[in-house]
Amino acid sequence: MTRALPAELLARIVAYLLPSIDAYASTLPHPSGADLEYAPSVPCSTSSDLLSVCLSCSLLRELAQDALYRAPLLRTLKALDLLANTIAADTKPRASPGSGRSASGHRAAMVRAIHLPPGDGPLQPADTLADQNGYKDSLRVLFDHTYELDLIWLEHRQAGAAFLELLHPRTVCRPRRLTLSNLSFSAPPFSSIESLAPLSKLTHLHLIKIVPPPALISFLVGEAIHAEEQGNVPESISKGLSPCGTLECLRLSLLPPDALVEFEAYVAWRRAWKEYEQLDAHEQAQLPAPRAPLGPARRFAVQEALYDLGVRAARLPRLRLMLLELSPLGPLPPPPSLFSTARQSTVSLEAVLEDRRAQVSDQHTFRTSMRTMQHRQEATTDDDGGLGQSETAPMPTREELRTEERDRYWHLIEAGKHALVRLWGESCDELPELRVVCARPNGHDRREGFLDYHCQTAAAAGADVGCWADADVFELVDRSPFLSYRADDLSRAWYWTGELPRSTTRPAGETKLIPSLIPL
Repeated sequence: MTRALPAELLARIVAYLLPSIDAYASTLPHPSGADLEYAPSVPCSTSSDLLSVCLSCSLLRELAQDALYRAPLLRTLKALDLLANTIAADTKPRASPGSGRSASGHRAAMVRAIHLPPGDGPLQPADTLADQNGYKDSLRVLFDHTYELDLIWLEHRQAGAAFLELLHPRTVCRPRRLTLSNLSFSAPPFSSIESLAPLSKLTHLHLIKIVPPPALISFLVGEAIHAEEQGNVPESISKGLSPCGTLECLRLSLLPPDALVEFEAYVAWRRAWKEYEQLDAHEQAQLPAPRAPLGPARRFAVQEALYDLGVRAARLPRLRLMLLELSPLGPLPPPPSLFSTARQSTVSLEAVLEDRRAQVSDQHTFRTSMRTMQHRQEATTDDDGGLGQSETAPMPTREELRTEERDRYWHLIEAGKHALVRLWGESCDELPELRVVCARPNGHDRREGFLDYHCQTAAAAGADVGCWADADVFELVDRSPFLSYRADDLSRAWYWTGELPRSTTRPAGETKLIPSLIPL
């Protein structure tokens, strides 16, 4: 009976079997206005339904197979091994004379996106040591034949098998979208890989817990940024393999929290050092060498990478979006008044701590409480919601003591962002959009990774969905002012948690400020 149905109707039947995916499910905050704790579930697999459809007729088999293999999410090593065995069997010539590939339609060509599990670390319940031992062989089969692979999400551990096998001379795919999540304490060895050709067509690069090393930056911009040895990067650049002409979006996630603190001072030091290096030895002997800003090495490494990218922005003509995700500092404790209220009440302290987040329906309260000033100095007031200590109130209030360090932190981050924008603008004609975005609540764990992978596979051509649609945290001050506020029934006030900034200053000097305490 199914043979008599039009192919378009059968295709619609198969489409209904696929999970419904919200392309913005992993966007933070969600465009619907949900709070920061909104955590949609990962779509359920429909593989069993698609396999059942394959048994109905040859046309449905063809349609269902395409849906089944288009974007597999491999949660276990066993799943990777089974897929590799299928592709290996599919690509072997048939024994009968005159036959080429198997009649299944060369399923390796159907794979357009893939999420790969790490090869080491704890085994999943369905995995065995045999699956782990065959990890590299399975990867090699996959990368040797999936020439239409367009999106790859892989996790790097100390052994680095997935990353090294991807960047291998025999790899046939040239993906446009790559997410590389670092699960080890050391970054992937970009300067010692065998082939950079698989990265030559990148349009979207997402690095999680990875500070781009000089070798990777050189490859991305198509120019050696340091004289020291960088493996085969210079040769790859000379062969035209750099994605400098195709890269559109770059995201650096889980950077140190202070990555942009005093970035303007770092830029000034780099420029002063460059001028110092141009002096002859006699002139250098007469002048003290410029001293780098004080700070931890982790901050220095990130700022070095951002500076090296920024001064070569002109070499990335198609780059239109750069996202920086800083590791979270955690929420501030509730105001001390909440605890004193609890002691005076018959309600237990645990009940006080069971507070609630502000919702989009509450945003009118925050908009009416927001103040706009022409100069940031005006934001320093003597009320509990001010940014600091004023002349008329020399002793800071308890609320100011609770919030002043976090306010100062966000001010430094915004100043660092403005410095990065200026640096980038001085190097190129068309400035890409630079955003500092919300940190993922669970640090890009498996659930968050699976969810974002589904969003990326559901993306229309050129659409910014999933993590690429994250809003700038300073834009959220005006757009969604309620997001970093909580309240409880006893205090009768919204209090600022510090997870997002409560003030933002435009380059022209205008400052918008939300009080840290707002009556309900």
